[in-house]
Amino acid sequence: MVKGVDVDPAVAAELKELRRVKKAYEQLKVEHDLLKKAIAFTSERKASASPSSRPSKNTTR
Repeated sequence: MVKGVDVDPAVAAELKELRRVKKAYEQLKVEHDLLKKAIAFTSERKASASPSSRPSKNTTR
């Protein structure tokens, strides 16, 4: 806000809410990107796991 400028309280409240929503949206975008990277990392690890580290299909009891 500019100092010394009178703004309708309803407009000021709406601008404040808009700033809050924009900040929350940016945080969600960061979290979403992090989750995408975590999923990709986990998928790559599972795909490149050696056959000896996987349980065998022919288990004897």
